[in-house]
Parts: sequence; structure tokens; C-alpha cells
Amino acid sequence: MDIFVYPTLMVFLPLTSRIALLKS
Repeated sequence: MDIFVYPTLMVFLPLTSRIALLKS
């Protein structure tokens, strides 16, 4: 599970932060 969880977080967190910056 960790093998999939960590790469997902590494991709998901930058995407959410970028979307938040675009919407604000």
C-alpha cells in the first residue's frame, strides 16, 4: 500500500496547492 500511497501524495499535494492558487 505504501508504495502506491507515497507517489500519490507527492502528485496530489502539488496539484491541490496549484488549484487552490488558481482559484484564489
